[in-house]
Amino acid sequence: MWDVERILRVKTAMQLRRNEMQTVLDSLATEIARIEADGTRHEDWKREKTAEARGKAMSALGPSMRYLSEQAAPVKAQSQFWESRNLLLSLEKFDEDP
Repeated sequence: MWDVERILRVKTAMQLRRNEMQTVLDSLATEIARIEADGTRHEDWKREKTAEARGKAMSALGPSMRYLSEQAAPVKAQSQFWESRNLLLSLEKFDEDP
């Protein structure tokens, strides 16, 4: 079973990946808005360019999505242990009374 420190390290790494993914999604939204705002282009061109932008974004998101899934799997498998309050308290290191 993972200890709390390891889970917190994984959580931090996962948050960093999530932030990277959000940056990609924000860039995609900006690119789609730019494409849609171009009034000089035909709708078919806009659809094609939007699909290309989405494809590039999905390619960029793929490794991060796999990483998140791989990191979440062991935590999810151990979730039954983390739901037990008694088990968690038994693992906690409390300060000794003076």
